[in-house]
Amino acid sequence: HIKQTTAFTNAIAIITSAASGMGQQMCLQAAQRGAARVIGADINEQGLQETQNLAKAQNLNIETHHLDVGNAADIEQFAAQILPTLNNQKLILINNAGVALASGHFEHTDLPDFEWLLNINLWGVIRMTKAFYPYFIAQQQGHIVNISSVLGLAGVSSQSAYCTAKFGVRGFTESLRMELAGTNIHTTCVHPGGVK
Repeated sequence: HIKQTTAFTNAIAIITSAASGMGQQMCLQAAQRGAARVIGADINEQGLQETQNLAKAQNLNIETHHLDVGNAADIEQFAAQILPTLNNQKLILINNAGVALASGHFEHTDLPDFEWLLNINLWGVIRMTKAFYPYFIAQQQGHIVNISSVLGLAGVSSQSAYCTAKFGVRGFTESLRMELAGTNIHTTCVHPGGVK
């Protein structure tokens, strides 16, 4: 059962990592909750098709777009395509994309692997927010939702790269919250635990 809320009514939701897991479910729930448009983005084309199929089975409309949040040029191109179509509607940006790294302790973690994770889990959030930030400022409304982790609250062994990224997402979001205080632009940092 989906709790009814007005948060998505007449809003446009952009959700990254829409091909599976939490992102896929958030796309479906945003549509169920009355979003005017749901734009799901992911690098996984096959998964995006699955999200589309699930939406169609429920008579929901979800747009899907190929997007690699680890690629700055890809984000710029995506924003350039989407921004002119927002038509002054309220925007909810959910920066959900993330990857994991099974590299063991920091001493065994190669720096290119560490950088790869940061580029997606932290820089992806920063770049996506930066790309759509002028729209939020112009509209003086909207909501930026950044998905961190319980590992953005406490550091643990063998997760140095992941914890670094997720702590960064938390700090970035909290800084934005301070800068946007007094506006109708809201920020939320989410710290999920294990998700099936």
